[in-house]
Amino acid sequence: MSLLQYLSQRLLLLGIVLSAGLFYIVYILYQWGLDDSTEYYLQQDMQWAVEILANKQELPKNTQFRQFYLSASADQSLLSNVLPKKFPKLLASNEDTEFFFIEDDEHFQYGLHQVLADGRILTVIHQFTTEGTAEGLSLLEISIAASLMLIAIMLLGAWFIYQRISLSMQHLLMAAQVKDSIVTGSEFSEIENVIITLKNALEDLEAKNEQERLFIQTLSHELRTPMATVQVALELLAKKELNANVREKIEIIFNSNQQMQHLSHDLLSLWSNTPEDQTNESNESIHLEEEIHQVINDLDKAFHCQQRFIINLECDHTETMNLVASKVYLQLLLNNLCKNAIVHSDGNICISIENSQVLITNDKSQNEIDPLVAGSGIGLIIATRAAELLGWSIEIQETDIKYELRLLFNY
Repeated sequence: MSLLQYLSQRLLLLGIVLSAGLFYIVYILYQWGLDDSTEYYLQQDMQWAVEILANKQELPKNTQFRQFYLSASADQSLLSNVLPKKFPKLLASNEDTEFFFIEDDEHFQYGLHQVLADGRILTVIHQFTTEGTAEGLSLLEISIAASLMLIAIMLLGAWFIYQRISLSMQHLLMAAQVKDSIVTGSEFSEIENVIITLKNALEDLEAKNEQERLFIQTLSHELRTPMATVQVALELLAKKELNANVREKIEIIFNSNQQMQHLSHDLLSLWSNTPEDQTNESNESIHLEEEIHQVINDLDKAFHCQQRFIINLECDHTETMNLVASKVYLQLLLNNLCKNAIVHSDGNICISIENSQVLITNDKSQNEIDPLVAGSGIGLIIATRAAELLGWSIEIQETDIKYELRLLFNY
């Protein structure tokens, strides 16, 4: 979920809740205002009607909105209006003054009746139709319009908040990509601190990587001299007459020393270069299937493993088999991947060549693996480094019963 979606959903929900609250508040305030204003105008009309009667004048004529009723009168000439039959029964009360409200299918009626000094009851009624035909917006329309406006304002606010946060996140991404200088200027101090911390961490990581690279180069150089000395000594010993037991052990030492020399050369080659240092001059056309068979044949001399490999072709033979890459790095990569599969499996090793990838699958060994045979895992590290220099990648998936490794390459 994006930040904008998150803000929009949360603020939309908040807007709906606030709109419901706003609708209720508007309705209550409207009702209070209507009651208060009606009561005020009823009192004004009642006072006016009492003054008219005191002056022995006729009450004003009734209209649809405003009506005056006098319940009884000793002087019939002053009885200008007769109270409808429904009101005397309703207004039977001992109170001198009483407000009332009546609602029927057609009208809302707010009324005020007052007992005069001579015992008569004067009633003033303000009547409103229930059809809502008055000019202007209804209460429901006003509430809906206010709610929609509130939601729109909140969504607009979410958009502006998103813009500010997005700008700061862009500064953060730029800080992760720019190596020569620290990118600053975020509106939020927290993100600014993250940017500075990230840049410092990247600089420390680059410094450590450079130190590691120099250490491996130096180590490889330093190992060459003693290994060359051992190699010469072993070659001289091999020329002498030795019994079979001693000669066998010398051959083991000789082969191990050669492996150390190859490993030293590989480390020096891999960590002396970076992907940017690679040029097309070191690349050549390589047939992938033939290269895999060659690596398996070389490993068979040491592990007797050729029968364990099963190669499946699941791709267009012409397009996928012919690659343009560094043959040295490719051989190093395939050699270490296949050797790793041999060490960690007792059964068959399946190599599937698919479009843009090589899939190596093997069951896990059921026996405990000798650490002296499995090594320290440097083979996989070397393979990963070789893939990096080739511009490829390695993905490894492991279950309880098997390993699955994917080599993703570019043509």
